[in-house]
Amino acid sequence: MAAVDMMNITIYGKGGHGAAPQRCIDPVLLAAQYITEIQTIISRNLPPIEPGVITVGAINGGTIGNVIPNQVVLKLTIRTFSKESRDIIMKRLKEIGDNLAKAAGLPETMLPKYDLLDMSIPSVYNNPELGKLLKDCFNKYIGSASVVKIKPMMIGEDFSVYGQQSDSIPSYILWMGTLSKERKEKSLQNNTEIPALHTSKFAPDYEQCIPMNVIMMSAAMLELFNKGNK
Repeated sequence: MAAVDMMNITIYGKGGHGAAPQRCIDPVLLAAQYITEIQTIISRNLPPIEPGVITVGAINGGTIGNVIPNQVVLKLTIRTFSKESRDIIMKRLKEIGDNLAKAAGLPETMLPKYDLLDMSIPSVYNNPELGKLLKDCFNKYIGSASVVKIKPMMIGEDFSVYGQQSDSIPSYILWMGTLSKERKEKSLQNNTEIPALHTSKFAPDYEQCIPMNVIMMSAAMLELFNKGNK
């Protein structure tokens, strides 16, 4: 899972009447240009095989259609898997924002403000040796058909902090099943969507998944303890 950064960017301008834009420096237009331009960071500044995401999830600015405001605030999330990609993205976010502002005629004192929020988490690293031990354990208890390898995803998870301590402890994040076979088959037959995690309709089949997951986590712990005692 990816490293996550959250950032607020304030884009300044010179407000005024919407009917006289020549007397203003429109921060809404600047924000629109900026949002479009920063998407080229992923496609043109990162290697094609290096994943990254920049999403502008919120735009706050202005009050009414005929008034150009003095500023616009953008709220971003940034997802990366390597420090090198993160450094490139952070550098380019500022370079693009500053130079668009200068091109619009804004002075150095009115360049965008970049606020990196105190919500950053590193990427998740699964220890391969621990992963093999867990996979062998689960295969033994429930069969290999029930153990699936998941591709890297751009969602974030603060579980990653466990593997980032000074005295590193091997860690491995697992996704445990929450959907019964019967419910999945019924959903496929009816062509209905299965509610995903973080949605308001997410409803695990707890009567089956909780006992099974307790058994599997217990088996994993016993396997680790037995390995340590050999």
